[in-house]
Amino acid sequence: MDTLKEVYMTALRERMLEELRLRNFTPRTIRTYTATVADFARYFHQSPDKLGPEHVRIYQLYLLNERKLAWHSIQVHVSALRFLYVRTLKQRWFDTEVTKPKIRRKLPVVWSREEVAALLDITFCLVASSRSATSGCSPTAIAVRRWLFAVTISRP
Repeated sequence: MDTLKEVYMTALRERMLEELRLRNFTPRTIRTYTATVADFARYFHQSPDKLGPEHVRIYQLYLLNERKLAWHSIQVHVSALRFLYVRTLKQRWFDTEVTKPKIRRKLPVVWSREEVAALLDITFCLVASSRSATSGCSPTAIAVRRWLFAVTISRP
């Protein structure tokens, strides 16, 4: 019985590898996805084609609570399982029944007016000093910088 199970798992793995290669996935992604599916099957001691949405949910909770993976890592695991079920096994339930973790995006750093002014001062001073024999900012460069800053700030 184990031999038949191993042969089927090898066939399922081969089919998934073919699908990944046909879609031109990188070797690293292929390794990650196949390792994830193998881990998923090992966790339940069953072939993934015998498992359903409740198993995926339990596996997500295992990754979060027991393995303490970051959300991004959990998302990679879910993507691998999505590929297996949707692309390789042609299952339609995955996208409707599996919870997708919300990825928190970091907000960009927003500079203060003073920081922007300092950056522009340095930039204009560098340009002015590279074009003239004297170092430092010319009065014209400072005036242009102030004008640009005022125009930028006044726009909505």
